[in-house]
Amino acid sequence: MEMWKDRKNPGRQTYTILPGGYISPGAPLSENLNYREVVKAELYMDRNQPTMSLEEFSQNEMADVQRQMEQQQFQQQQQEEEDSRMNPEELEDRDRQRQMAKDDWRDVCPVEGITNKGNYLSLIHI
Repeated sequence: MEMWKDRKNPGRQTYTILPGGYISPGAPLSENLNYREVVKAELYMDRNQPTMSLEEFSQNEMADVQRQMEQQQFQQQQQEEEDSRMNPEELEDRDRQRQMAKDDWRDVCPVEGITNKGNYLSLIHI
């Protein structure tokens, strides 16, 4: 082995016996001695680390629910204000237009089939 010390590439004749009886080509290097530990560390690395804690997630979810509730309340107030400004005939006309749009949509999007209970099944329900 002493004749290979001065060369950078010792060649195919040299090999390293790793723990567990495994054989690695090349001269023994300090990296090869801990090869198993390096492979284990890379193999069992936690690649899916959480980006936020459960507390942060719950706070974000609660904030989203709060925003949705506020938005629904705001839309409901707007609808009530619009209804208060309209007379009964205009309300009926608006409801009739909504129903016509719904019927037109159902004509364009036919039903997909009948369920076990005899109800018509459509991809999107209004």
